[in-house]
Amino acid sequence: AGRGIEDGEQVLDILASQASTANFISRKLCRRFIADDPPASVVAVAAAAFRANGGDIRGVLGTILKSPEFAAALDTKVKRPLEFICAAMRTLIVSYTAQAADPLRFALYSMGQLPFFWRAPDGYPDLAQAWVNSNNLLLRWNLATAFGYNKMPGLGSTLLSKLPSGLTPTALVDQLANQLLHRPLDAGDRTALINYAAQGLSPSKPMPSSLQKAMAPELASLMLASPYFQWR
Repeated sequence: AGRGIEDGEQVLDILASQASTANFISRKLCRRFIADDPPASVVAVAAAAFRANGGDIRGVLGTILKSPEFAAALDTKVKRPLEFICAAMRTLIVSYTAQAADPLRFALYSMGQLPFFWRAPDGYPDLAQAWVNSNNLLLRWNLATAFGYNKMPGLGSTLLSKLPSGLTPTALVDQLANQLLHRPLDAGDRTALINYAAQGLSPSKPMPSSLQKAMAPELASLMLASPYFQWR
C-alpha cells in the first residue's frame, strides 16, 4: 500500500536477479562480440559474471573481451551496414562536409540500417543472415567502389593520393592490404591482385605513374568489397 513506481522497480529487480535473465543478456552480448551462435562455454562464464556482480554490464563485457573465445573470433561476424560504412571512412582517413549526410543516409536506408528506423523494440538484427543477401552485397560493392574512387559527395580521402610513386605491383598490393585490411592476404588472393595490378607487366618492376594511378583506386575498391573487409 502507498507504493507506486516502487512496485515496477521491485519487479525489475526480481527479473534482473533471475538466472534466465543472466543467460539471455550474456548470450546477446556474446553474439554481438564473438559469433552469431556463440560457444556455450563463454555464455556460461559471462552469465556467471552477470550474477556475481549484480548485473554490472561492464564486468560482463570485461569477462567476454578477455575470453579465449573472443581472441579467436576473427572473421566470425559480418559487419552490419553502419559498421561497414564507418569502417571504410575510418580506414580511408576521410574528411567530410555536411554534403555527405544525405548520400550516407540514403546508403544506410538502402542497406536496411538507417539509425532509429527499426520499428520493433529489439533493435536491428545481429545475425549475418539478415545482412548477407544479393541486394545488400551489391549495394556494399557499389559503395566500396564509390569509396575507393573517392566519388562519395561530401567525402574526401587522401590515402591513395599519398601513396609513393614508382611502386611495383607487389608493393602496391601489399601496402594497400596493410593500410585497408590490416592483415596479410591469402597467397592465392595476393597473387591474383598483384597480377591484376601489373596488367601484363612485371610484378617486381616499378609501375608507370599512369598505371599506378589507375590501379590504386581499383585495388582499394576490390579490397573494401572483399570478404577480408566485410567480416570483422
